[in-house]
Amino acid sequence: PALDSVVNVLAHRYTDRMSAIEVKLHDALPNAFCEPTHLAQVLTNLIGNALEYTTGPIKVRARSIPDDWLEITVADSGPGLPAGSLSDLFEKTGPAGRSRSQGGLGLGLYLCRLVVERSFGGRIWVASSTREGTTFKFTVPSVK
Repeated sequence: PALDSVVNVLAHRYTDRMSAIEVKLHDALPNAFCEPTHLAQVLTNLIGNALEYTTGPIKVRARSIPDDWLEITVADSGPGLPAGSLSDLFEKTGPAGRSRSQGGLGLGLYLCRLVVERSFGGRIWVASSTREGTTFKFTVPSVK
């Protein structure tokens, strides 16, 4: 349900790009065991960033992993991120940070990290390639 509501919210903001989002959930996927608004916040930020920084397809995936966790992936096909920027991507950069010139506050990924780690007890990480785009993954506990 959280993913559906996020896609609906983003549909109003990115009406011309919604066909670029491809959602694939594994069959019999258990529900996430977390606050739905927190999950929606993380998904909105990651999918919104992908829509901002690429014109190609965006893939959203969710699968069950061992020990009652879900792994959620948001992958774009954009130009990727410089390797040197990946280590501090989830840090608090504030208005003077990297994203200020792009109209943001530089807090989105930092807030994603706080929610994933403190609210979900999960992990968030990123992989990026200039050939394959950027992929964000995070974990959230699932209902047992």
